[in-house]
Amino acid sequence: MRKLSLFIAVLMMSLALACAGPGPTPDPGKKDKGGQKKDKGGNKKDKGGNKKDAGSPQKDEGAEDSSVPVVDTMPPDAALCAKSDACLWTCGDGIMEGPEECDKFDFGGQTCKDYGYKGGSLKCNSHCKLSTWWCIPHGCGNDKIGAKEKCDGKNLNGKTCKSLGYQGGTLGCYSNCQWNVSGCQTCGDGLITGNEDCERNQKITNKTCKDLGFKGGKLVCHPNSCKYWTHYCIPWGCGNGVLNAGEQCDGTNLAGKSCKSFGYDFGNLGCTNYCKFDKTKCEHCKCGDGWVGGWEDCDGKDLDGKSCKDLGYDGGQLKCLSNCAFDTAGCVKCGDGKLNGTEECEGTDLGGKTCKTQGFHEGTLSCDPFCKVDTSKCTKCGNGKVNKGESCDGADLNKQSCLKQGFHYGTLGCKKDCTFETKGCKKFGCGDGKVTFGEQCDGSNLNSKTCKKLGYFGGTLGCKSNCYFDKSKCTNCGNAKLNSGEQCDGAAMGGKTCKSVGWTDGTLTCNSNCTLNKSGCYKCGDWKINANETCDGPALAGKNCKSFGYYTGQLKCNSACSG
Repeated sequence: MRKLSLFIAVLMMSLALACAGPGPTPDPGKKDKGGQKKDKGGNKKDKGGNKKDAGSPQKDEGAEDSSVPVVDTMPPDAALCAKSDACLWTCGDGIMEGPEECDKFDFGGQTCKDYGYKGGSLKCNSHCKLSTWWCIPHGCGNDKIGAKEKCDGKNLNGKTCKSLGYQGGTLGCYSNCQWNVSGCQTCGDGLITGNEDCERNQKITNKTCKDLGFKGGKLVCHPNSCKYWTHYCIPWGCGNGVLNAGEQCDGTNLAGKSCKSFGYDFGNLGCTNYCKFDKTKCEHCKCGDGWVGGWEDCDGKDLDGKSCKDLGYDGGQLKCLSNCAFDTAGCVKCGDGKLNGTEECEGTDLGGKTCKTQGFHEGTLSCDPFCKVDTSKCTKCGNGKVNKGESCDGADLNKQSCLKQGFHYGTLGCKKDCTFETKGCKKFGCGDGKVTFGEQCDGSNLNSKTCKKLGYFGGTLGCKSNCYFDKSKCTNCGNAKLNSGEQCDGAAMGGKTCKSVGWTDGTLTCNSNCTLNKSGCYKCGDWKINANETCDGPALAGKNCKSFGYYTGQLKCNSACSG
């Protein structure tokens, strides 16, 4: 009867818990689904054979698996009641039975030593899972990191609170050689821990600016360090325009600082009502804003007033690159041996140009001192067309003939230099010594003409090979009138004197060839004895007082250089 009642009770509990179908009871020594073997206590072993604590501690936020485990408040696993006889034992009754690894202080006679530790205490959580976190590894206490140790005494294995994911604080080591993170802090986690004064975004109620020695203001929590931040506290004396202790500025008194003092490029530095610098109106230069500032050479069209010449070039077009550096590709520096910018040439580098590429027929192209091509030795002569400066070109005689050139007949030609060739042109009887129709002269036969008869004052008349007068040696010099090409003519001096032509004084005359005769002029005062001078300053021509019969004394030259 007792067994029947027990069966009914078990059946009712199974239906109430909606238990799944019966599952196998964990068997110590068998492998789980992951292929890991369990020891007698139901703990999994890793591939190295080390036991894994079934009740291993959970990780603290931002830390490794070293923190003290939290208490598990979850109810016992319903799977424990999978078999009809499973509910004959209960987790939490202090008796380790069934699949339990432990139950309160009942560890089935096991100790830390059974799990490879030197000593310590096993712990059991509310799920009847065993934890070895409080066990002490072998070698713990020798200040050397051994197996199963995170730290050992002061040896923290190079770790800090920050390396474990905390913001700061002091990392310690428990006596079981596991990290003690109770002194670590995380600013912004909502908890005031470690050496934090306050928490980010939380109002400070236990302190004020006045408590910290200020006149007033608002005390806030520093968002990075969780320390009291007095940036918005008002120092005593703030507002009197005088810099006092704790003040960066006061009103318009900026202590000689400007935006540039803080690394900005321009802007207006201000002062807050709590005597701290206000940099909200300070700005950094931005390449591309069209204004030159800071590190920029230029910005867009703003070249900072510079030109190619300011950068050492001869000229050209200075531009600005997209990175706000000067673009000197269009600048020209003639004479540097490099053909660049707007230069047409550079020294012997003509850039492939020739007289022909410049529109000429032939010749020698060169480069002038300003890096411009020099076409003065280029010519279009030879292209068969009469161009500027040419009389003719090949067969193109520019509608000229022997007759138009002053001859009577013959064939007009063109020389290689594009001037007329008149050897083929003839005049009637020219060359026979007789002056005939169309001739002015013929050889030495000048037809009784002289320079004077042709209106000149004198000179020698000649005859050209084309039987025209050669008047190149006729002259008007001697007619006592100044004519073209004459410096003077007899007494006609054109108002010139020794003084007007750079001498001190004297008599200027005219040579027979109508050039000035300066032999009668002299330069008194140049310390040189010139014509008509007997002395000049200290130049005494080797004379002294004795030269003039005196016994002694000092000989001097008068102002006229005459003695």
